[in-house]
Amino acid sequence: AYNMVKYVLEHAINSVVCDADALQLIAESSELQKAVNDYSRRMEETKNSIVFTPHPGELAALAGCSIADIKADRMQIIDKVLEKYPVILAAKDADTLVCAKGQESYLNITGNDGLATAGSGDVLAGLTASMIAQSMRQEHGAFEAVCRSVYLHGLAADILAKQNGKSFLVASDLIEAYKYILK
Repeated sequence: AYNMVKYVLEHAINSVVCDADALQLIAESSELQKAVNDYSRRMEETKNSIVFTPHPGELAALAGCSIADIKADRMQIIDKVLEKYPVILAAKDADTLVCAKGQESYLNITGNDGLATAGSGDVLAGLTASMIAQSMRQEHGAFEAVCRSVYLHGLAADILAKQNGKSFLVASDLIEAYKYILK
């Protein structure tokens, strides 16, 4: 996994979405941290970006702090992470914050605790990659695409919770719900 993350960061010519193990590896490796910064420098003249989609535990690893520190002052921790990593950060929690240097932060209010299910973050990462790819053909940048992804992901969860209850939400249902939302 380490070598794959390193290779992608060193050779990617399009936007990159990092989640789960990739974030843990980056948090633990100065070599991968350098690769993130090198990628961002290479992409300065393009619309391409690196997107991190951490849940609180992954955000804590990236910031070198505890989850309690995040709960105490989430924005301060996010600012610390953005100082270290030139990325678009979708900090997942009960409310997801999308932040990047030079951008006004976006607080998403869609979604519910049914999203705390296995695979939900993977589905968000895939939706985010798709929305970024689609945004490259339009005038929208990656930041707006990430905001749209987070909103749609939460909206899908809200619709599914009304239909079936939050307890029965599974990640694959989110993908099915996207079809109806986006049609």
